[in-house]
Amino acid sequence: MQKMSSQGKDVLFIKQENEYTGIFTKTDLIKLLEKNINPAEVGVSTVMSKPILSIDASASVEEARKIMVEKKLRHYAVTQNRKIVGVLSIVDMNS
Repeated sequence: MQKMSSQGKDVLFIKQENEYTGIFTKTDLIKLLEKNINPAEVGVSTVMSKPILSIDASASVEEARKIMVEKKLRHYAVTQNRKIVGVLSIVDMNS
């Protein structure tokens, strides 16, 4: 929570042993709070989404939007040469 707040981010990619293994979002945090679970008592790995779903940076915006709608995703990792280079949010699609 502190890292998300200090960086002004709604999404964090979680890295374990030099490999990205999951994604933790503000929505994951809200779900914990709705269940009256103290976030300080839960490991990120237990609530993060995994595996990380991604789309290549060369894909069209329309292609990304279609996939996000079909899979009901709010965030999607953007990759280039199999490395995460950014994140695409459904909010980005609506702006």
